[in-house]
Amino acid sequence: MPDPKKLKLTNDAIEFERATVLYADLSGSTSMVDSKTWQFAAEIYKAFLYCAARLITDGGGEITAYDGDRIMGVFIDGSPETDFTLRPVVGIDTSPIRAARTGVRGDNDIVWVGSAANHAAKLTELDAAYATWITGSLFNYLADDANKSLMWEKRLWTPMGNMEIYRSNWTWGV
Repeated sequence: MPDPKKLKLTNDAIEFERATVLYADLSGSTSMVDSKTWQFAAEIYKAFLYCAARLITDGGGEITAYDGDRIMGVFIDGSPETDFTLRPVVGIDTSPIRAARTGVRGDNDIVWVGSAANHAAKLTELDAAYATWITGSLFNYLADDANKSLMWEKRLWTPMGNMEIYRSNWTWGV
């Protein structure tokens, strides 16, 4: 991952031929913070972000941003008694991407410029009844195996010009 200090605050960027961006959002968190105590919401956020962070880092990715109840990861080449249901939604895309430094002296960071970052974030806004959404670009990049066709259901993303996307609720035992 690029070090922000090694990029100039001008039009400087590091280009990656391919990067895969995972953006995970906690669906329904607004209703949770409106109806539960802040302590409960904080514990749910912490648990969700901890698990998502472990999955990202254990899978070889780097965490690039936390934004409230969201987490962004980039991959280069005791539960409380409650009626609350956790519904995370994950969006994933792959594309060429650039990492550039932005901000002001003393307060700056890396921004990720490319369709993968934008599409991954927007996919998390889709139907929370499906835990994972990916673009056709990523689907085509995945290794072919027997489970690929069983795991994913093809859809068209109407607001994005009928872009080919896939959704899944597939799980693996841990």
